[in-house]
Amino acid sequence: MTFALPSAFWLAACAAPIIVFYILKVRLRRQTVSTNLFWKQIFDEKPPRSIWQYLRHLLSLLVQLALLALLVLAIADPYLPWELLAARRMVLVVDRSASMQAKDVDPTRFDAAIDSALKFVDGLRFRDELAIVTAGPEPEVVVGMTSHVPTLKRALRSLHVSDEPANLQRAVELGKQLVGSHPHGEVLVYTDGCDELPLEAKSDSAPPTDPKSEEHTPKISQAIFGTRVNNVGITQLQIRRSLVDPIGYEALISVANAGDEPLDCRLELTLNDVPVDVVPLHLKPNERWQRSLQKTSIDGGTFVATLTQISAGGASAGKDEESAPKANGGVDIAKLDSLAADDTAYAILAPRKPQQVLLVTEGNLFLQKVFEANPLVECKVVKELPKEWPKDAVIVLHREVPASLPPGDV
Repeated sequence: MTFALPSAFWLAACAAPIIVFYILKVRLRRQTVSTNLFWKQIFDEKPPRSIWQYLRHLLSLLVQLALLALLVLAIADPYLPWELLAARRMVLVVDRSASMQAKDVDPTRFDAAIDSALKFVDGLRFRDELAIVTAGPEPEVVVGMTSHVPTLKRALRSLHVSDEPANLQRAVELGKQLVGSHPHGEVLVYTDGCDELPLEAKSDSAPPTDPKSEEHTPKISQAIFGTRVNNVGITQLQIRRSLVDPIGYEALISVANAGDEPLDCRLELTLNDVPVDVVPLHLKPNERWQRSLQKTSIDGGTFVATLTQISAGGASAGKDEESAPKANGGVDIAKLDSLAADDTAYAILAPRKPQQVLLVTEGNLFLQKVFEANPLVECKVVKELPKEWPKDAVIVLHREVPASLPPGDV
């Protein structure tokens, strides 16, 4: 038997004060009585007691010493060699991608995964070590290797799902690095199965080249939380300024129906909370709709695309949102769109900054109209060159340049 903290046996010295306090003579309390005739008779009949006579109640003393021994052994933490050899070193990879927000598993896939992880932590064996890694765009180590169950539970309850994709490949590779060459290493992946676990991560996917190294290859296993469900969402949203129209912009939008049921919906577009367009859509099963819409706006801001009024195929597109959450035919909308995170997409449109132009001319109507026809130009016409150079303005001279003008200023 081996002890994790052998220095704890120094605490056994506490047995000495326990015995000392046990055998100490109890000081008698003084009490005034009417006569000491009877007390003197009892004192004469009772012989003096030696110090060892105080140990006559050995059972109570042994109980106290046994409790002390148990405390010392608990602090010393004894363990057998086979217990150390059978201990596992594991990494729990939790998928926190946007698809984990789907509600086909009550209440969500992510919440179901966290509940299962908490039960798994409760079932850890003696000497097992566990680390927690979250799978997002970049893997993150939430808790390093530890066997402290309360710490692991607090870490799991602090996790939150995100609206970003997850890179399970990199998360699994990080988990394998944390496990190292432990003979009982294992990487557990809690995911919804949207991203297939890479084959090269499975220990039985390729024949071993070195038997010794194969014995220490971590075992990769996964738990799936989710089922095949229907969903409609915005898969692409890109926006840019037009190369032809000075105040125009183009928005590339893609909407996909990943379900097995046809559906109707509306694509509402807004810029800074101002409606831009409403596009009615009818999507067949597994159909993808993609368009490049051209709009005009000199102002920039937040461009938002939102899917609303989702209903079964053939339902009225103008149905009010305040109606019951079931489309025509009694089809539950939640069964048509299981993930609400991809029903809204955002993009930033850069604003167009007007250019100040100072036209110095004695009179040229055609040149003046050319500048005024451009909505991004604020033109001001003067006949004489100003003494002070206007700030952030372009000066256009429609006459001979004076000799007094410094070179390079025009």
